[in-house]
Amino acid sequence: MVLFKINGERNSGTNFLTEILRKNNFPAHEHNFYDNICKNWKHGIPRKDNKLLDDKVIDLFIFRPLEGWLVSMYHSPYHLKPFDNFNSFLTLNQESNDFHMLDYNTNKFLNIDDNNKTIFEIRYYKFKKIMEYIQNNKDIILINLNFLQNKKNLLDFLEKLNHKYMNNSINNNYILEISHTKIHEPNLMNRKYNIELDNYKDIINTHKNEEIETFINNITIDIKDFPLNSSYYKIPYITTQDNKGMTALDYATENDNYLIVDSLINEISNKTVYKTETQAETETETQAETETQSETQAETETETQTETETQAETETQAETETETQTETQAETETQAETETQTETNE
Repeated sequence: MVLFKINGERNSGTNFLTEILRKNNFPAHEHNFYDNICKNWKHGIPRKDNKLLDDKVIDLFIFRPLEGWLVSMYHSPYHLKPFDNFNSFLTLNQESNDFHMLDYNTNKFLNIDDNNKTIFEIRYYKFKKIMEYIQNNKDIILINLNFLQNKKNLLDFLEKLNHKYMNNSINNNYILEISHTKIHEPNLMNRKYNIELDNYKDIINTHKNEEIETFINNITIDIKDFPLNSSYYKIPYITTQDNKGMTALDYATENDNYLIVDSLINEISNKTVYKTETQAETETETQAETETQSETQAETETETQTETETQAETETQAETETETQTETQAETETQAETETQTETNE
């Protein structure tokens, strides 16, 4: 059977995604609890045993744009100690406050990786781990929460899932509206909080990774059918963090190390820039055309060089023949003069 495995950071819309799928009779799975043990935690680092949950497991990763996510994490810091002000929440290291629930794979508390990281470092660390998972696993879908909260986009998403994975077995009279999954208020997409984000723009801009946030903001519904460790997409693997987030590139081999996701990242001025698939394909075609032109030009130059060498040989041969004729003529004239002088002496 097909199973849709829900994955995503806290306050990113995992409950919304699970609820909307189940309301429309899609088989959705978040995680399993065994007493105080959690397996396949939806907010955790994705692991390959996700794929063992059913015959065909489709991993859904949902992302939320940065500012809304930060505000929600401040007010609902699941598994983290709360802060009494937003400034400290943005700038100080986080600490876990959940020592009861343990991870099935590690037997350590669920969010141990959050400790001693800022909220930005937690976000980008999780992003990196998701990218690593995408590199080596098939049947992946990336989704942006804001995009999915639009009814037209949500309808398109459900239709895609139904057609691609469910053989159109789901009734297409889809439910597109649900109550807020945490406060159960009808027709409410996101809770409203009294935080003036303009007062914290400088802090946020200092700590956020512009390239990663651009990538997240540009996600719509991105479906990956195959393990993406081929050369279909090539992305320098982001591994190094500085105090502004992940901006440096660390290469695992002498030349390059690639990570596969929806867009291409190239190194420019020690930062990363994202390119769409279409741009990448266009660049590949352009490169192929350039290489073809270069080969044609090289062949033409070779032919021209050959013609030039042939012409030079011909000219050299002609000069040689001319010199020979001149020498022969000179010898003939000398011989004639000698004969004339002999006749005169006689």
